[in-house]
Amino acid sequence: MNNFFVLSRDMAERKMFSPNDYVISITDPNSNDACIRGTGNILRVSFYDIDKRLETNGKFYEPINDSQAYQIVSFVGHAPGESDVYVHCEAGISRSSGVAAALAKCFIGREAGEEIFKRYLPNRYVYSKIIEAFMMD
Repeated sequence: MNNFFVLSRDMAERKMFSPNDYVISITDPNSNDACIRGTGNILRVSFYDIDKRLETNGKFYEPINDSQAYQIVSFVGHAPGESDVYVHCEAGISRSSGVAAALAKCFIGREAGEEIFKRYLPNRYVYSKIIEAFMMD
């Protein structure tokens, strides 16, 4: 059974992961990749912490899309059952916890996902997109 952990970018960049760990690295679009050390099992995705497409001063901001959600589910689906899965975003509050809560619910069970909701403020749109992707898989 996988274990799911939520981290901020700063925490993820300071951590030395084991070679068996799986890391989902979520950054803002146009940001540099986070420096992840110790594992080659890294999925990098980039989307904003929003729940719908926004336009401000001619610039568009995109939330997680179906393809990214499916990539995340597929990535974890290929992780051995004893692997630890770490999910980080910039602050480690919303996007990463939305992903981790949905993955925990899908791969472990409802209670595991609810535990993450008790400790963080998951982005519910991200959470729902991951659940949808898991159901489609």
